Order: sequence, then structure tokens, then C-alpha cells
Amino acid sequence: MDCCSVSRLPLTIAGLPMNFRNKRRTQSITGTKFARKENMEKTKSFKDCKWLLGSHSLVTFNDNLAKYMLLGLCGAIMSQQAFQDANVKIGILLVLPFIIFAPLAGWLADRFPKKTVISSTLIAQVVGLGIIATGMAQESLGIALAGFFLLAVQTIFFSPARYGILKELVGSRQLGLAIGWTEMLGMTAVLVGGFFGGMAFKKASEASGDSWKAGLMVTVGISVLSLLSWILFQPTRKTPAKSSSPFGVRNLFGHFHELSEAMQDRGLRLSLLGFAWFLGIAWLVILCLGVLSKQIATGDEVGQLTGIFNLFLGIGIILGSLFTGYINRGRVELGVVALGALGIAVILLLAGLCIPQNPGDSQAPFRACMVGMGFFGAIFSVPLRGFMVDRAGEERRGRVLASSTLLSNLFGLSFIGLHFLMLKLGLSAKGQFLFMALPSIIVTGYVLYLLPEALFRTLVLIVTRIIYKVRIENVENVPASGGVLLIANHISYADPAMIGAACPRPARFIGFSGLTNSRFLKFIFKLTGVIPVSPTNAREAITKAAECIAQGEVVCMFPEGAISRTGAMQGLKRGFELIAKRANAPVIPVSLDGLWGSIFSYERKKFFKKKPIRIPYPVTVNFGSPMSTQEASSAAARQSLQDLAEEAFSQRPVLRSHIGLAVFEGLAAAGSREILVDYTEDRKPIQAKQLLALGIAFRDRLAKTTSAKRVGIVLPPGIGATVANLACVLGGKVPVNLNFSLGAAALKSCVNRAEIDTLITTEKVKKRFPDLPGTSNELDIKDELQALSKASIGLRLGLLKLFPSSLSSRFFKVPRHGDREEAALIFTSGSSGEPKGVVLSHRNLLGNVTQISDINLIDQDQILLGNLPLFHSFGFLVTLWYPLIKGIRLVTLPSPLELRKAIDAIYEEKVTALLGTPTFLKPYLRKADPEKIASLQFVIVGAEKTPKGLAEEWESKFGSKYLEGYGLTETSPVSSVNLPDPPSTKEEKFKEVGSRKGAAGRLLPGVTIRFIDPDTNEERPYGETGIIKLRGPNIFEGYLGQPEKTSEVLKDGWLITGDLGRLDEDGFLHIEGRLSRFSKIGGEMVPHGTVEEAILSALEINPGEGPVIAIASREDSAKGEALVLLTSIEIDLANLRSKLSDAGLANLWIPKAHKKVDSIPTLATGKLDLKGIKDLACKD
Repeated sequence: MDCCSVSRLPLTIAGLPMNFRNKRRTQSITGTKFARKENMEKTKSFKDCKWLLGSHSLVTFNDNLAKYMLLGLCGAIMSQQAFQDANVKIGILLVLPFIIFAPLAGWLADRFPKKTVISSTLIAQVVGLGIIATGMAQESLGIALAGFFLLAVQTIFFSPARYGILKELVGSRQLGLAIGWTEMLGMTAVLVGGFFGGMAFKKASEASGDSWKAGLMVTVGISVLSLLSWILFQPTRKTPAKSSSPFGVRNLFGHFHELSEAMQDRGLRLSLLGFAWFLGIAWLVILCLGVLSKQIATGDEVGQLTGIFNLFLGIGIILGSLFTGYINRGRVELGVVALGALGIAVILLLAGLCIPQNPGDSQAPFRACMVGMGFFGAIFSVPLRGFMVDRAGEERRGRVLASSTLLSNLFGLSFIGLHFLMLKLGLSAKGQFLFMALPSIIVTGYVLYLLPEALFRTLVLIVTRIIYKVRIENVENVPASGGVLLIANHISYADPAMIGAACPRPARFIGFSGLTNSRFLKFIFKLTGVIPVSPTNAREAITKAAECIAQGEVVCMFPEGAISRTGAMQGLKRGFELIAKRANAPVIPVSLDGLWGSIFSYERKKFFKKKPIRIPYPVTVNFGSPMSTQEASSAAARQSLQDLAEEAFSQRPVLRSHIGLAVFEGLAAAGSREILVDYTEDRKPIQAKQLLALGIAFRDRLAKTTSAKRVGIVLPPGIGATVANLACVLGGKVPVNLNFSLGAAALKSCVNRAEIDTLITTEKVKKRFPDLPGTSNELDIKDELQALSKASIGLRLGLLKLFPSSLSSRFFKVPRHGDREEAALIFTSGSSGEPKGVVLSHRNLLGNVTQISDINLIDQDQILLGNLPLFHSFGFLVTLWYPLIKGIRLVTLPSPLELRKAIDAIYEEKVTALLGTPTFLKPYLRKADPEKIASLQFVIVGAEKTPKGLAEEWESKFGSKYLEGYGLTETSPVSSVNLPDPPSTKEEKFKEVGSRKGAAGRLLPGVTIRFIDPDTNEERPYGETGIIKLRGPNIFEGYLGQPEKTSEVLKDGWLITGDLGRLDEDGFLHIEGRLSRFSKIGGEMVPHGTVEEAILSALEINPGEGPVIAIASREDSAKGEALVLLTSIEIDLANLRSKLSDAGLANLWIPKAHKKVDSIPTLATGKLDLKGIKDLACKD
């Protein structure tokens, strides 16, 4: 901080203003008007001001170097009294130009291109330094002071042009950042210049033995640097003049009129006075530092000690500027001003108490106070200047800034006079610090009176910035002015703070009135203007919100009506539509991503009382495109929120990681916990780090066997299969779990297409499936594991236990980056044709793991039964990688068909979660004793549609929840799933629904959806049935070696599933069937699944008895297609047709052809073999 550039003290790191408040209501000083249109703002860049910033830094450095050189000279040649008088005179000389030339400086900054004005002032600095050098050469302090006066004149013309051109170079959105950097670099230059100014004079004095020669040497060096600052500025882009006002007498003497005009605006008046008060305090502090330095230092060290004190002051200013910028990114938060005012008052008091009085006294406490003074001074002045710059407007910005300079220096002149008066009254620097603490306390009280809401917002922002790392996307979608309604998903109690931190304008929230039962929250609601809403006052709240928006405010609401207890987005209430229509204002969807897992969310089934996962916690706030009142509907809002959530989710850093690293860290974190129990033969448990050590050891052995990218695995679930897959991903290889039920030809085709030269299996598997294709390398997992020495495994285990995973993963060279690289290859079951190789990337697998984790379904408290084949995508991800990464205990069985073993394992291990297909679960209804599987809390079902009545029968008999989901191999595989209904809090009068019978659940976080008309390919609105298209991080990369087939189903990141479905108003996905399982008969779409359900009901067949019927179709010359009923049991077709007709089934839907077959074709996964069924139906 220095006298020359005291009017350049910290300005702002932010963009748009908060509100001043009076005692009764908020008096807005917002209403900022941008003269430039939004599209023009987008063409501007922060980089456009880099040459200005460099030149400004060097100019400030030169000023301070010259100032502290002069102070050093005065300290060396003057007595204490003479130095005090000279210090005051220098201050007056530096202030006077700002008072005399302020209006002219403002007029020049507006009338002429600011680049021209700045270039001229830079030349003036060179001239001023030349005059100082002349004074030094002639040993005339008067001449030197005249040159110094010219430097001050140069500064007054430089200042408004510099700040004015910043807005023109970078635009409003980057203005806060640019001004913040200006001040930070300026203060750095102040620090360095002040420190080296005093030091340079001392060194030159010691070298020359003459104070005047020392001053001359330093001045010549500064002159060279001054010329360099002019050269550095020249590449800056030239901007046009903003005013055509001609020169007049007013430009010389009308400065008080300009100030009076600026003071008419209440917001500007308050900010001008506040900033001027701060500058007055700054002048007093600076003058006192000079007096103190002369008091406790020797002659030629005065300048150096003053520079050191200012060094600590400047460090505080830089820290305060950085702090303010971090807290107030994207706007000006005037609540920081209140904190700054309070801090200044306290520091003045402390500084007065600990100021050194004698040369030998410790200076450390006082230096610490100077850091504090700089810090709180910065956070006081930064928002005030930023608000002032932005509110002034394009045409009068230069005049307003010049008015600010005038007022600030009038205050400065007054405080210089006050300083001089106190010196004459015998008050030392200590007494002056203590004296000024009292009026500072009064100012603090007034600021707190004005800004209670702003202060609270700032405190919330500080906490938010510390706990969360907020990433803001598409904030430009929020208009700079005018009323707008924000609607956001509701994940946690921290949601309002996140939106408040991200929104570039102050937002008023609509909140649940039940929270006001707490006196504290009632006070907060009133302080921040929250609009309370409840079922009894909904109409009143809607009216109030619409009025606020109509008055130009930003109002935010959470249309779900409550915080989600599942992590999934609930149904959207329609109140926001009424608010938008009444206010006739745009609606902007806002997606909050990443808050699930925060202590303020219901993750881990509780709020608050849990350990934070990490600090700062990463969160993304994504603003969508504005919707008009005509466009704003519940369906459109859900679609937009899902799109925004998918966009944000897809940018999560975890998706760029490697599945090998994720499973390494998961197992390392699980440590000595029993992570897997293998029930293949006898019970074989293994601890997490033991499993990891085994995987690393086998990885190293596998690397010596093959260099191929992919490794074939034919193993049932268990320790062997887990280690084989683990070894592959830890070694950067791709595991290919082959479907041994495909048949010899199909298996051979898979091996050849995947270019597999190594197959991991066992003798037992080979005997059971003798048609397994041969490869050049064939490894028996049992033999391979037995061949690993206990010493090598023990060594690896010891290292895992000794070092944290962050170090051990690097030591073991675990791959760290995966992203879109191939992580797994899964061949589809071929239910509708030849198996295709589905390439799943690390992003896909890690994305689906994260998505499942974000819905709080399978957590570490669960015990999971894994008996699905690993060649099935459901088994591969959910019963292999998910539990290993998340540290969930897994119990494995070789096959879902081993029912008795499964029941025993559930009973003995207290399994809580079972995964399967309806086909695999049906036998439990016939053979399982409910007491044996009483530990089950839920079953997760997928891969095929649940037959009617099966879910109800399961829940009725076993008491566990039947949760149906939807997914494909191409979606890695889970896309949606039902969830158990979570508990509601006492304050809420509704029950959150997590599941819906007949639906496949809500979409996972990060998945978005569309519905396409099968005939026109046009998009259908939510609620109508169409072909499902999905997009998200879990969507596969493509089919192996089949670009044509890939392009058929993957378009612009959207997966065309071939399934028909719809989304209801609460967000539940209903699957109507595969398009291939529909027949178009007489122009009408007939669903095979619905016909099958009607036939099962008519024949009174229990769905638990397995597939005994199937509907297929064949060509029909009359109506295009005809239904064919396949049965493995004898039926009376005529009687069946009669029953179907009586049940109300349309005549077109009743099959006329029937074929008796030995069995209904199914796949190893339990799903219907659609190709086999079609072949039977078409066979003569």
C-alpha cells in the first residue's frame, strides 16, 4: 500500500451486487443494466486484458519504488519533527492532484479512447521521473517533490481510464475476475516496489556514501522500467470512446457537480462513502507507519522499515483479495463488507495496543496486525469498488470513478489533516490507532444495520466454499436482469446454499413452512426473504412468488416438494407452472449433481450424523436454457433436468479413472474385512486385501504368459473367477467372460473376433462343456493359484498393509487412466440374433457403479448373493465389480440354478440382497421355506419383464421387496430400478415413493431418456409410448468390429434400445416390450407380452412354473403378420380363444395358430430365446 497509488487499493473480485437493507425492508441497489448484449459479452475474453495487467503492475511498482526511495532520503537527511512535517506535505502533494484534476480525468477517460489516455499517462510517468532525477542531481528536495507531484497527476489520469477499459476488454461476466487480478497484481507490485525501494536506497547509499547520489542512481533505474511499462501496454486492443461530450469549463471545475450527481443514486452514494472512508483510514495508517519507522529506525533505514511494514500490509491485502475472489466468484457479495468493517475496527484497536515504542521492541505482533489490516481492508473495499464499477454504466463509468477518486481523496486530505492535528496534540502513532478504533466501530454498526441479509449470505458462502468445491456450468443462461424462476432437483439441505453460491444474482427461495417451527430457522427465513409454503397456504405462496418475479427478482423453488431420500428425482409438482404463468417470466431448470453423499443428504440413510466422504466435496451446478411460460410443463422440466444432470454427471472425474485403480482402492479400503465367501464346494472366505494380493500376484504371472490385449475367461462365480478378472484389470488387460452355453461355433466365433490367445478356465468346466474353443494358451485357474508361492503373496499383502493405497497403487503400477478405453468385452446372449461383442469402457463401468451407488440401494451394510454368470452384464458389474469397489460382502455360487445351495447360503450368511431374473426366481416360490430366506431385504430383478402377479406373490410369501429394474448389456447394464420406499421425517406429511408395481423404476442419476415414434421417428413427449433412447456415461462404446451395427443403434451418443416404453408423471419408466416383440396386424401394434399374460391368466398357469407358452409371429398375406402360440403343454385352442374373448381381449390380439413344442427355447440367462421362438413359429 502506498501514498502514490492509495486510490488503487483493492477493488473487486466479483460481478453483480447484493442488496443493502434498511430496518423495515430491503432497499435494492441491484438492477444492474448491461449496455452490451449477451452475445457481445460472449466474444470477450479475460486474456484481452493481459497486457494492461502487466503494464499496470509495472507502473505501480515504479510508483512505490520512487516513493520509498524518497522516504529513505527524507529519513536520512531530516530530524524526527522535520520528517513528520515532510511526511504530511508529501501526502498533501499526492492527494491534491486527485482533487484538482478528478473531473478532467473522468472526462478524458470517457471522451477519448482509453488506450490513448493510458499511453499518454505512461509517458507522463517517464517525464516525472526525469524531473525527480534532476532534483537528485541538484540536491533539491523541492524539484524532486515537483516530479513526485507529476507522478501523482499521472496517476489520477491513469486510474479511471484503467478501470474503465477493463469492462470494455473483458465484459461484465469477467469483470470481477479482471478487477481482482488487477488489484492482486497491483498489491504485489506495491509489496515488491515498497520493499525494494527502501532497500535499493539503503544499498545505493552504502555504495556511494552520499544520500543524494543514491537517490539519483535509483531514479535512473526506475526511469528505464517506466519506459518498459509503456512498451508492454502497446499490444492492448483499442476500444472506442464512450462519450462525445465536448470540453468545457465544467471539465476543470465541475467535479463537485459530478460527485453530487453520482451521490443521487443511493447505491452509488453508499459505496462511494464506504470506499472513501476506507481510503481515509488507509492514509492515516500509511502516515503513521512512516512516523513509527522514523521513531524506531536509524536514518537510512527509515524507508526500508516503512517498506517492510507495508510489505505485511500488502500481504494481507493480497490474501484478502484472494479470499474475496474465492468466496464471491461470479458476483459482488456486499456481505463481505460487513466482515471487513468489523475486522478493521478490531485490528485498529489491537495495533494500538501492540505497536512497538522503542528500537528494541518486538515488531512481530504489530506486523501480524498489519497483515490483518490489509486482509480486512481488502474484503471491505473489494466489493464496494466492484459494485461501483458495474453500477456506473458504460457512458458515465469514467466520471463516476473519477468522482470516487475525488471523494476518496477529500477524505484522504481530511485524514491527513487529522493526522497532523493529532501529532500537534502529542498523539503518537499508538494513540492515533487507538483513537480511530472508536469511529470504526460506529461505521461497523452502520454497515451491519444496512447489510444483515448480505452478511448472512456471505457467511453461508464462506462455509459453502470451504466444504464444497462448486463447479458452475452455463451460468450465462441466467439473464442479467428481470424476473426469473429457477427450478432445481432437491438432493440435500445444502441445495439452497449451492444455488446461492452459483447464481450470479441474489435468489429468493420458496421453503417448507414446517421448518419455521425452529426459532433459528424462522429468523433465517425472515432475514433472507424465504417464501414459506405448505399444503394450507400454497395459493398464497404462489401469489407471493409471482409478485416477486414480476418485480424483477430471481425466485428459486424445488418442485419435487421435498429432499429425495433415494438420490433419484421424484415427481414434479405443478406449482411452478402457475408461478411462471402468473409472473409471465422464463423458467430456468437447475441441476445439482454430486450432492448425494454430502452430510446434508440422506445418503447412508441419515442426515448430518455421518463422517464427510471428502472435503472439499465436489459439486456441479448446471443452469439450463430458459423455458417460456408456454414451454414450462412438468414433463418438459423433468426432461431438461435429466439432460442437465446427465451433462454434469458425465464430467465427473471418476469416469476418467481406471476400473483397476477403482477396485484396488476399494479392496484396500476394505482391508481385513471378509469381502467374499465362495460356496462352490465348501465355504471359502477371503479378506479384501488377501484377494487383492492374490490378484496382483496372478496379474504378474499372467503378464508373462500373454501380451494380448484380451483374455478369455470361462469360469463360474467364485474366488477363481474373481481373481482372474481382477488380474486382468490390474494388468491393463480386458477380461472377456465367455458364454459357455452358446455352442461350439458361436464360442469359436467370439474367441476369434476378440483375438483371444489365452483362456482361463478349469478342468471341471472343460469336462462339463467339452466344446470350448482351443487357444494357444490355456490356464487352469486352480493350478495357477496353487503355483503362486505363499512368500510372494505374503510380500504383496505386507506392502498393502504397510502403505496407503495412494502409494501402494503406484508401487504396483496399477493403471490410473481409463476413460473411454476398452475395459470389458461382453458378448450378448443372442436373444434376437447372433451374439454381438459389446465393448464397455472404463467410463461405462465406473459410471454405472457410481450411478448405482448414488441411489443408496446396495450399501456396505448389505450382504450380496452373487450367482449370476459373469458373462451376463448384470452379473459382471453388479455381482463382481460393484461389491469389490464399494467394499460390500459377497457370497458366490456357481449357478443360479443351484437352488438348494442358494437357500442354504442365504440362511447361513444372512444374505440381505439377491439379484436375478424372473426365470431364476420362480423356483424359490415352490421350494424355498420363508424362514430360510428371511434375512433377504429385497431382490433386484432384471433382464426380462416380470410376469404378472410374480412380484406380489414373492412379497406376500417372503416379505422382502421385489424391485424390478431395466437395462441392457449396452447400458453396462443398469439404467433404471425400483427402490424401497424410504422413511419420511416427522415434519413431512407425505410418503416418498421409491417403487411402483409394473414399472422398471426411475432412471439412475446421470441417465436421460427420449421416446421416439416407431413409424415417423419423431420425438414423443414424456407420458406417451415410444422407442426408448438413452444417453449417459453408462452407454457402451460400440460393437466389436461392427461399425454398421453400431451406427444403427448409437447416434450422437444416444442408444436406440429397440424397447418400447413410457415415463409416467412421477418419473417411473414403464417397459411395454421390445419392438421385436410387437406385431403390426392390420395397422395395429400388438404386444406379444400382453397377449402372453392374458393366456397365462386364462389357462390359470402359475408364473412360477417356468415358461410353458410363448407368442411369436409370422408373415400373413392378408394382414401383414399373424400371431402364433407356442406351448409345451396340451391346450384346447378353441376354448382358449373363447376365454380370451370373454376377458375382453381384442380379436386381432387372439392367436389363431398354435404349435405344440417340446420346450420353449430359453437362453442360459433365463430369458426367452426370441430367435429360436421365431424359427419355430415360421417352421412349416
